[in-house]
Amino acid sequence: MGISKKGDNTDFFICINSQCGEFKPQSETCLDLSLARLAFEKLAKNQTVLKQVGSVVRDTLLRSLSDAPPGVEDLRVYLILPELLRVLPMDRDLCANFAGAVGKLQPDCLKTLEGLWSKLPKSFFKSLVKVIRSACTWFLHKMRTEQEDFRISVEKTANVLQKLYEVNYNSRWKIEDRNFYINEMKIFITSFPGELPPDAYIIDCMLQFLFNRLVLYPGIFDMETKCMVFLRDKLCKHFLNASLGNSLRNHLCVNRKSLLTDTFQQLRNNDRDFLWPLQVKFENEDGIDEGGSPQEFFTLVAREILSLEPKMLELLEDSRLVWFMPEGHRDHDAHRLLGVLCGMALYNDCIVNFNFPLALFKKMLGFMPTLEDLKELSPIEARNLQGVLDADEDDLELMYLDFTARGHEVVPDGREISVTKSNRYMGWL
Repeated sequence: MGISKKGDNTDFFICINSQCGEFKPQSETCLDLSLARLAFEKLAKNQTVLKQVGSVVRDTLLRSLSDAPPGVEDLRVYLILPELLRVLPMDRDLCANFAGAVGKLQPDCLKTLEGLWSKLPKSFFKSLVKVIRSACTWFLHKMRTEQEDFRISVEKTANVLQKLYEVNYNSRWKIEDRNFYINEMKIFITSFPGELPPDAYIIDCMLQFLFNRLVLYPGIFDMETKCMVFLRDKLCKHFLNASLGNSLRNHLCVNRKSLLTDTFQQLRNNDRDFLWPLQVKFENEDGIDEGGSPQEFFTLVAREILSLEPKMLELLEDSRLVWFMPEGHRDHDAHRLLGVLCGMALYNDCIVNFNFPLALFKKMLGFMPTLEDLKELSPIEARNLQGVLDADEDDLELMYLDFTARGHEVVPDGREISVTKSNRYMGWL
């Protein structure tokens, strides 16, 4: 391994690159990253040379990388560089620049890189997550304790950490979610619980950054921190409401006999923010709610929706959970308004219990539901599908199955396609 004395140490990476093996994108990464790790560990024994390499990578190599590499093989640098980051944990700017280079990749190139990440050996993937998470944590810590502005570096690293979180979720193996959590977030929020002093402009900017930008990367928050962020966001809206003379409210005046019709009509005509406090008035009844009527309102609305004809939601008897009717509802806007009602209940500290399965929330987050999710929603149908997956080829042919479920085609022309061992289908939900 040679280090160029002409100021361009990328020769070192060419050497490592050549040692890591032939690149075959059709199968696995086909990179022997253990060789790259060994090379960087040997290099780390000479700190002077190691820092020189890190400097050249940070200031020259990363800046020269294209946002649209011409071939898949050119993406291997993004697999090798984390091994350098691993032996240079104190060079957080190097890590931020690496994350920035990843973030600048064109969508199709980024998708290819995510595919390569998903094929990394578990230990190397976990190491990559660790170096990105450590850098993000350090930048946030400096922002909190020394009020230094590292917002750009935090967002670069948080962005990559979120992408790794999504890759991890969809991979055939899975490391624990806690490997992605930034505990500094929780400390950051609780460090500034009350009203800020007039000269706390920097702190205010940091908090606004956390609540307006970092919420785009939910994979880095544990559940407790997500709840804290939500509650603080709701409090901020209530404070704004109070500062404007308590005038920002959503008013609903509904008749119990036509509750759902009245509700949907008024929501369609509402040009206000649905996150504002809700005030409900039942026609021909005295008094305006002070918190009681909204909960009664949401309880009644949920009951009406579940008994609606034609049905919008179907209650599955074997799980007592609900799912959307395949035929849909004649009111094509009804499902959107159902989502609006759920959001309004959340921001008004009310419960609206439709008993949805976990699969719905996975789909909302862009995650693919699994057979385990179907087992929660419909244990009988999941058991039948599991039997199809477990059947040998001869038995499968005797089942005479096609790609329909409850009379609906789950793939184009599903009635004409027989289920075979090679095309078994699981993406129903």
